[in-house]
Amino acid sequence: MATGADPSEHGMISNVWFDRETGKLNYNIEDPRYHILSKGADIDEDTEIDTSQKLASTDGRSPANIMVTTFSDELNLKQNGKAKIFGVSVKDRGAVALAGHTGKAFWFSKKMASLLQVRIITMRIQNGQRSGIVKNILQKCLEVSLGTC
Repeated sequence: MATGADPSEHGMISNVWFDRETGKLNYNIEDPRYHILSKGADIDEDTEIDTSQKLASTDGRSPANIMVTTFSDELNLKQNGKAKIFGVSVKDRGAVALAGHTGKAFWFSKKMASLLQVRIITMRIQNGQRSGIVKNILQKCLEVSLGTC
């Protein structure tokens, strides 16, 4: 996470925390409103080894619990929304935290043995428009210059 803020300010105090209202443990980037774009890439309880991710009850992920802007967000703001921002990680929380609120997040699916992208990031970078979502954008970026991503 690259915010420059303390956990008490950015809100990501741990991978998991206790929610007093629900009485349950919450996975820090779980968000049922936003789903993984790749079908069949949800969390597989049989292969998942990350105990934090096992607590998630949905496959939805987003940066909604990050209460401040990230380095990526500030870079995008400085470039008037034209910066090419994406986070890539083996774990979902690494990719989402680095992509911030305005980037694209890709992470590895143990179930599918491939990289995934979450819908919220694509929608926000396109100002909320659902049209033009590209499922294999990372592969495209690796094959051509970053200027065409």
